[in-house]
Amino acid sequence: MSSDGIYRRQEGFRFVFNPPIIGSFQLTHIQGVETNSDKWGFMSVLDISLSGAKLATDLDFPHLKSKIVAKLKIHEHELNLIGDIVWKKKGVPHCLYGIKFTDASYKERIFTELKGYRAEKKNKHLVI
Repeated sequence: MSSDGIYRRQEGFRFVFNPPIIGSFQLTHIQGVETNSDKWGFMSVLDISLSGAKLATDLDFPHLKSKIVAKLKIHEHELNLIGDIVWKKKGVPHCLYGIKFTDASYKERIFTELKGYRAEKKNKHLVI
């Protein structure tokens, strides 16, 4: 986060999903306190990079300092991505959230899934 309180990502690669990918999420920590919740919510993944994602959900989280587990399937394998909520934008009817993944080991799995997703979409357009 910059000194003016605005989060600026430092990454050029970002894959936009059209239509968005549907997944689920769980808040595991709110302001550093573990939630001990087993509740999951639904989300739409609008775009993703190797280190973060933009999510939309009907829920308005009161605190930005939250940790989240996002479950999604881009191509073949379900990914369980853990991250921090780094920004929020209220909208109608959804709130948008920026997630920064906390584990660098996700990068290879995300990249592999995106390659498969893109190849599958490309092949669907070639079918006559």
